Amino acid sequence: MRKIFPTRNSDKKASHPVRLFCIALLLVLAPAIPAQGGERLHTFKEPHMGTEFTIRSWAEESRAEDLTLSVREAFARIAALNRALSDYLPESEINALAKAPAGVAFPASEDLFVLFETAGRLSAKTEGAFDVTAGPLIRLWRISRKNQSLPTPEQITSAKARTGFHHLVLDPDKRTILKKIDGMLFDLGGIAKGYAADAALAILKKDGFPRSLVAASGDIAVGDAPPGEPGWKIGIETLDLGRDL
Repeated sequence: MRKIFPTRNSDKKASHPVRLFCIALLLVLAPAIPAQGGERLHTFKEPHMGTEFTIRSWAEESRAEDLTLSVREAFARIAALNRALSDYLPESEINALAKAPAGVAFPASEDLFVLFETAGRLSAKTEGAFDVTAGPLIRLWRISRKNQSLPTPEQITSAKARTGFHHLVLDPDKRTILKKIDGMLFDLGGIAKGYAADAALAILKKDGFPRSLVAASGDIAVGDAPPGEPGWKIGIETLDLGRDL
């Protein structure tokens, strides 16, 4: 049902009955005018990975129930990835890798191995600026922020010694990850949400909903364009230099 918002003059008596009749007629007819191709936009939201995931899909009303089932599957996939990839969850696969002894090949799931392969390529391209092995430094600064005190130079040096993708050996044939040193910690925050968005979009496409978008904060996966549009419209918030980042 459409909401009619009053204007500042809505408390005055109407002086144009013909105009009001035309507006009323349009409001009656509007619900009967379908979107191009008979599709309409459906929006779903759930919290995952410390943020809100939003799924927007164009679908015909006759397939609304099928879309709901597909979205449930997509959100379930995101939740499963979070259980495997979150360094906040003690029993996650990423923490199991961190606890594994050095020199022993760790059998990784397909998702974890693909992410580490991708992370390795990004690390090489950025000369180490993108580094999923920065967990010791991230953990150190989390603790320092909580305690409201800066880490000591010795603590920073110790954390740095346990970072670096060169400390890992990936075997694509056996799908294993081997750590050369102990004490490594991992943080996939820079890549996991985008991977999850891609995985969710793949499910929607598989189920016959290619006109879909999956957004996880700033990580966005888009499918085919909405009806009658060249692409999805993405808004970017203007940077507020006075706000803490």
